[in-house]
Amino acid sequence: MAENQSDSDKEDVGSSTVTPLSPGKRQRKTKSTACRRCHARKVKCSGGQPCENCRQASKGAECSYPRKNRLVKVSQQYIDDLIAENQRLRQDDAKPRPEPSIPDVSSTETSSLQGTLLEERPWFFDMNVLHTPVLIGEASDAAFATRFRQAISEPGHSHIPRVNYAPDERLLALSDQDCPWPIPSRARLLVNVALKYVSRTYYIVRKSQILEGLEQTIVNPHSADSLLRSKLWVLFAIGEMYSTRTAAKDRNFPGMAYFARATRILRIISERPRIDAIEIRLLLSFYSLALNRRYTAYALAGSSVRLSVVMGLHLNVPESQLRDAGAREHRNRVWWTAYSFDRMWASRLGHPVTIQDDDIEVDLPTDPVLDTPSDDFADSSYFIAGLRLARLAAKVINAIYTRRPQQKTLSQRVQEALRDLRAFVEELPPHLHIEPTDAPEPSPKPLSLHLYFNQVAITATRPILLHVLRTHVSAWDTQPRTEPQIPVSAMTLSEACIRCARHSCRLLIDCWIDGSFATFDYFYTQYLFSSATVLAISSLIDGKECRSDKEQFESAAQFLHQLKENGNFAAEEFCRHVDAMKLVHPVLAVPFSWQLPTEQDCERQWKSQKTTVVPTGNGIVSYHCQILFLSSIPINSFLLLLIQTINLNSYPKPTLTIISLTTDNMSSLSTAYPTDGEVIDIGGSSINLTFVDDQLPKAFLGKGDFPKEIAYTSGMEKWNKIADNSYQTSDEMTIIKATAQQVVEQLPSGTHIIDLGAANSKKFEPYVHEFIAQGKECVYVALDLSHASLVEHIAKAKATFPGVKCIGLYGSFEQGDVYFKQTRPVARLFLSLGSIFYNAPDYMAKDRCIEFKGHMTPVDRLIVGQDGPTGAEASQTHAAYNTVEYDAFFTTYLQGLQDHAGIVGADPKTAWTVESKLNKAMHYFDVTATHDMYCIIFGIKVAAGTTFKMFKSWKRYEGEIHKLTNEVGLKIETLGKADNSGMRQYLIKAAEN
Repeated sequence: MAENQSDSDKEDVGSSTVTPLSPGKRQRKTKSTACRRCHARKVKCSGGQPCENCRQASKGAECSYPRKNRLVKVSQQYIDDLIAENQRLRQDDAKPRPEPSIPDVSSTETSSLQGTLLEERPWFFDMNVLHTPVLIGEASDAAFATRFRQAISEPGHSHIPRVNYAPDERLLALSDQDCPWPIPSRARLLVNVALKYVSRTYYIVRKSQILEGLEQTIVNPHSADSLLRSKLWVLFAIGEMYSTRTAAKDRNFPGMAYFARATRILRIISERPRIDAIEIRLLLSFYSLALNRRYTAYALAGSSVRLSVVMGLHLNVPESQLRDAGAREHRNRVWWTAYSFDRMWASRLGHPVTIQDDDIEVDLPTDPVLDTPSDDFADSSYFIAGLRLARLAAKVINAIYTRRPQQKTLSQRVQEALRDLRAFVEELPPHLHIEPTDAPEPSPKPLSLHLYFNQVAITATRPILLHVLRTHVSAWDTQPRTEPQIPVSAMTLSEACIRCARHSCRLLIDCWIDGSFATFDYFYTQYLFSSATVLAISSLIDGKECRSDKEQFESAAQFLHQLKENGNFAAEEFCRHVDAMKLVHPVLAVPFSWQLPTEQDCERQWKSQKTTVVPTGNGIVSYHCQILFLSSIPINSFLLLLIQTINLNSYPKPTLTIISLTTDNMSSLSTAYPTDGEVIDIGGSSINLTFVDDQLPKAFLGKGDFPKEIAYTSGMEKWNKIADNSYQTSDEMTIIKATAQQVVEQLPSGTHIIDLGAANSKKFEPYVHEFIAQGKECVYVALDLSHASLVEHIAKAKATFPGVKCIGLYGSFEQGDVYFKQTRPVARLFLSLGSIFYNAPDYMAKDRCIEFKGHMTPVDRLIVGQDGPTGAEASQTHAAYNTVEYDAFFTTYLQGLQDHAGIVGADPKTAWTVESKLNKAMHYFDVTATHDMYCIIFGIKVAAGTTFKMFKSWKRYEGEIHKLTNEVGLKIETLGKADNSGMRQYLIKAAEN
């Protein structure tokens, strides 16, 4: 581990005592002692073992030094005081010791806190890679999130490994490809953006030299050497990353092609390195974090330190050998940046640093006086503060996250770390402090510094917070429930951890609101996740502000999901941890009961945005166009989402108006829709979060059913081929054609036909034909989970019925439920065809009836198609599922399950056996694993021979369906039955009062 020194050998950074990080005069060395042989010969002794004279004379074995017995003068009073103190201590030791009257870190507290953090052995995680287990650093945020989940759940809850990063294979392929040099205007833009974001917090390159080199390269591309071109390539990567808001899913991560091109320089390590090679590695290390390649960043930072040592950057170069003050300052600052990166990345991973402070003798950054005006060297006090904080971070890891025996307890070591951090804050220059909240917004430098400070404090104190949580969890299981007994010192330290998390979360939310939170910034993303984890713990500990902490946790989780959707690799990883937290504890899973903001709250929240808000509750939001506001979304959450949109897409900020949605302005559904023929996203783009993070892990644990949504989102085109040739489709179409006239006669003009799960089917067409034949207007609305299928389906519908308004709703049945509650057109004809509505256990089928009872008005109708048993359909059913088309569909489904669970290297065609089963009135598949597989994302092992029941399909009798429907207060009648199967259609409406 880093900085393995005794406390007596080290002093706090910034103290008056001279240390490797403090410039000033060195202490005068005492006169050296000559060895006996040199002393006898009266010659100067060089010191050492052996000395130079003895080594040259081949007398190394005889080289020894006398031990001096120094005489020290002391007063008689000093000796008398020592004797009296000795006698007093002997008397006190013989007396019985009373219990302490104030809370302290007693022996019991020491034992309880000593073993709260690290296991006896290092933590290695098996990633199913031969002979390559992955080391998990306990100091990392992901490791702490796992320990948190393990503390509140069963002990077997596994770590979620990091799999969301740019893969090696992709970067290697890109590095071998030719990357076009950007046009001059684009090149200048990217370099300026990179310099703006990198240079405001770190020093890596001289701005003036980079801009001059860029212009020379633009004028004469052959004038630049490989080092300059590589430096510009990586600056292009950083500039593109910071100037991009969203990463397109079908393209590379912003700047990745430039980054891969720049890595070519790493193929050869120069024997005589130049400082440019260090700058390139630091820039590559910085960008690697955005790719969530933390090990790469750590290795590159360590390599930068090694090359710096080779060049002697850790030492002061004599002024006689380098008279240029700017060049000397550049060397010093590059060194300290490499030093800071090495310690920052190491502390985030819980790994050792590359160099010890005892080996460093170079001066700290200064503000040099240069011959020519330049803004190359910004405020040195900020960079000194940053490197001191990096040093403290490494010291925290070395003191707290260590397996070596320690004389001090964990609580004492944490308190010592906080004292060091407090001293750091007290020594900060005034311009680096963040002013009170009513002052103008803080500049990026103090903001980044304070966020990093909070992160170091959180890292130091969260082991104590975890101990406090475990104590609370133990008290949860006692009957009657007792108040946990927690030492005052532990409560104080855990509260310090929570306060830092609250502060960071508030600062980051402010950054999000004012638009300074860059989409792909790794540091802000990490700070957000780290704070969210602490606030999640705080929300489970019944403190005074647990409700507020739960609210902030939800806001942070919401932002992380937004960053994930925009393509942020780190956010994608952290979201898996956040979703796992919600999965293991109901308090975190259930949304917080938000209170609608008062007018004063809204004015305060939007004051800095110069935006007008009319807080009238849930309604339609006017923002350049009307957006339907769903009642299931808390208005606070919606405002935050809207702020995200405004930040990314609008300058200056527009006026926001919230209009209440009442029965007066709840007009026909068609008026709420945009142009005819469009598809509206009502939540379909985020549906994966629901079934992956909730249903799928439960299914692999045998505690729930596998979500069918994966099949419909990843293999919809294959499902459509099956449905077109199914006996259910042809039989149901026969019933529809025979009964469409009867159904439409009950409905008025202007009815909306809402096709639930359209699946690119033509079953709706007889109803539209009948509306036209009867001279009635209608609007066709298709709801589906597959966006591609829905777009194709609406296009076909418009081509078939050009005079009918056709709209697509992209989302699930549940999201459709929310949407339909907001719309009350003249009348609605809901279509739930293809054995979907009652295809579930009784309680779920009944719940669907109850949901639709809330939708149905006296003029609405619901058509349900449902297959039923006939007693002779077994061969027909099995035959329908044993086709080439169905095999292709189910293979796609299994591949989708593997992808979402993180099962790698398994061929779905051979990794599973699939057997069609028919049990009484339900068809399903027995799917058995042929070999051991591991769900990396959920930490679940699927052993060979494990059998799952998938794609359950209920076949219900006519009497069952009538009974289920009547029990919830709906009226039902059978429209018709197919001649060759058990397929029936039912007409459902609201019961008459």
